[in-house]
Amino acid sequence: MNNRDATIIEVLYEKHKNMMVSVAKNILRDDGLAEDAVHQAFIKVINNMEKIDFSDEVKIRGLLRIICKNIACDMYRSMKKINDCEDIDEIEIPENNISYFSSRPYDMLIMKETSQEIKEKIDKLPDIYKDVVELEYYHHYSLKEIAKLLNVSYETIKKRSLRARKMLEKELREEVVTNEEEHCKQGV
Repeated sequence: MNNRDATIIEVLYEKHKNMMVSVAKNILRDDGLAEDAVHQAFIKVINNMEKIDFSDEVKIRGLLRIICKNIACDMYRSMKKINDCEDIDEIEIPENNISYFSSRPYDMLIMKETSQEIKEKIDKLPDIYKDVVELEYYHHYSLKEIAKLLNVSYETIKKRSLRARKMLEKELREEVVTNEEEHCKQGV
């Protein structure tokens, strides 16, 4: 690691350490373990520096939060103390159900939504899905890169991405039906 990279890491650590410790402590309920999670998160950042855009402070904060949270969940899981970070991705999904936004009829609806409305819908997703969506669409990581960052199998990340898209699709469809019903009632 060169001096420039070391400086970047040092600045990030000083700026985001407290937020990351808080995230990890909420899961681990232990100051020392929370600090360990933060340090492991920074090791992941150091190992992936060439893939990270350090120019967007909001994205960096979100990325650090996601990485730290997932490491803390992994630590907690390994200690056999947690139920809320359980891996719920064991249900098999047939491959022929995999579809992406670009190949779906609701593409037009997504394009009409503002970025803020989409972000609000993503924020309502459970964290394990929201994290994947944020890393995939806001940070532009591939599913393989996300799997490596979060220390989760590629298949699990693929399932989470699929489920997140399906949840968003359902939410958008329900919104369209509601809007159509309102327009019919108003005689529009």
